[in-house]
Amino acid sequence: MMRTVLLLSSILVITACGKEVTITQEQVVGTWITSTDSFIDDGIGYREVLLDHFREDGTFTTHTSSEMYWSKTGVPFANIEGPDKGRWSIEDNKVVKHYDESNVTHFTSSEDSVTRAQFEAAFQKKLQSPEVLTVVQVDPEVLVVEDATIGETFNMIRHSPDK
Repeated sequence: MMRTVLLLSSILVITACGKEVTITQEQVVGTWITSTDSFIDDGIGYREVLLDHFREDGTFTTHTSSEMYWSKTGVPFANIEGPDKGRWSIEDNKVVKHYDESNVTHFTSSEDSVTRAQFEAAFQKKLQSPEVLTVVQVDPEVLVVEDATIGETFNMIRHSPDK
């Protein structure tokens, strides 16, 4: 009896893992907050908060606020902010963002080697190819997406200003 229960449990887990996630435009439309904290180099961390607003007409805006910091001390040495605009769609159960504009509107750095021009170039790179987010899990309040370009998975939390 125990072997049967374990076998059935294993089949259910395997079936659930292999199930393709389906996403619709209606599930994506709205405002989402994504926060990340990662290491980009030895001793350097990168925090980012994104506020994405996906509209029914297939356009989006994103406001990015980023901070580079020394990972050993947590002390920030650069702050970057800027808006993005573009078009989005659902293709093969992926959220695809085509950037039309990406700008640095605020920049400060206490390090001479970290310049505004470096970030402006990185922001402009977004215009060259779409950002493709594979939906791993969909929930009314959370989208779990994977960005294969950078190999990271993110939780997008629905922003509800009334809560």
